[in-house]
Amino acid sequence: MKHDLLPNQTVRRHAKKNGVRIYELGDVLGVSQATITRKLRYEMGEADTNRYIAAINTIIDRRAAGA
Repeated sequence: MKHDLLPNQTVRRHAKKNGVRIYELGDVLGVSQATITRKLRYEMGEADTNRYIAAINTIIDRRAAGA
């Protein structure tokens, strides 16, 4: 499967661009790494996409604050 055909490109690119790992995203969202991986396999709705982007931003903000 080509990477440009993967679903949830907005989430994937935002995480990769900022060096956010799947397990970190899972920690913030309170779910396992496996759950995040399964969720990213299929295109999410706008609400879930926004929630994942917000979680990635939380991780970015925590790093910037030194936490």
